[in-house]
Amino acid sequence: LDSYYQQLEIIESKFPSDLIDFPWYGTLGYRVTGPFAIRSLEYERINIIYCMASVYSHLGCNYSSDSENGLKIACQRFQEAAGCFEFIITILQSFEKKNKLGNVAIPLELRHETILALKYLMLAQAQETIWKKSVIDNMKDSVISKLSMGISDLYNSCYISANKTVSFTKKWLNHIKVKRYHFSSASYYRRSLVEVSAGNFGLEIGYLKSAASEIKNIINIKESDVSLPNTIADVKNLSQVINNTLRVSERDNDLIHLQLIPSRNELPLVEKVVLVKENLVKALRPVSGAAISEKKLFDSLLPFIIIQSAQSFKERLE
Repeated sequence: LDSYYQQLEIIESKFPSDLIDFPWYGTLGYRVTGPFAIRSLEYERINIIYCMASVYSHLGCNYSSDSENGLKIACQRFQEAAGCFEFIITILQSFEKKNKLGNVAIPLELRHETILALKYLMLAQAQETIWKKSVIDNMKDSVISKLSMGISDLYNSCYISANKTVSFTKKWLNHIKVKRYHFSSASYYRRSLVEVSAGNFGLEIGYLKSAASEIKNIINIKESDVSLPNTIADVKNLSQVINNTLRVSERDNDLIHLQLIPSRNELPLVEKVVLVKENLVKALRPVSGAAISEKKLFDSLLPFIIIQSAQSFKERLE
C-alpha cells in the first residue's frame, strides 16, 4: 500500500487526474454498498489512505495487551491509524470542492463525520493501552483517574460524530457508548480512592455516587447489543465494586466520620489527560521521488502541466 500510494502521487503529477474511473465499495454500516466510481487519481489516493488506516487499526488490535511491548506497539499503531484518518480529513474538503461532486455519491466511509468518528476511535483505543499499562504498573489512582477521563472524552467525541452518520451499526454505537460511560465511571471511582486516602470521606462518597450515576447509563445494555461482549462483563464488575464500596462508605460516614456529602455539581472537576495524538506515517509525509526505493513509473515522462504549458506557448507563437 505504501509503495502504491507513493507511485500514485508521482503519476498524478504526470497525468491529468480525471482519466480513469476508480470504483470502491463501502463496507461500514449494515451492508456493503457501491461501487462508487469517481474519475480521479486523488479519489484513489484517499481510498488507499483509508485502507492504510484500516491495516494499522488491525495491527493495533492484534498485538498482545498482556505485555509491555505489545501495549507500546499497539499504541503506536492506533495513533498511526488516527494519523491516516486525520490526513483524509485535511484533503477531503478540497477534493470535494475541486471535483464539484454535487450529487455524486461517495462511500459512507469518506463522509467527514464518519472519518472524524474513526479518528477519535483510534485515539481512544491508543489511550486505553496507556491506561492499561498504568493499571498493570500500579500507578497512582490520581494518574489513572485522569487517564480514564481522557479516554471517556475521546469516546464521547467519537460517539457524537458517529451519531451524525448512518455508517455505524447499532452494536458499534452501543460499544462506543459503553466505553464512554465505563471510563468516566472508572475515573470517578479512582478519584474516590484519592479522596479516601486523604481522609475526605464526604468527597469520596460524592465521587462514588457520580461513578454509580455514570454506569447507570449503560448497565442495562446486553452483551448481544454490543460488538465486543467482554466490555459488558467489565462494566458489571466495575458496577459491583462501586456499589459495594459506596454502601460501606455511606455506613461508615453515617456512624463515624459525619462529613457533609457534596452534590455532583459541587464536586471539583476531574482533570482529563490525553497522551496520544495523530501520527503521520512515513508514506504520507512529503517526499521526493528519489526517496522511493522502487522504480518510479513513467519516470522519463514530462509532467502533464509542462506539456500543457509548452503547447500553449507553441500556439501563441503560431
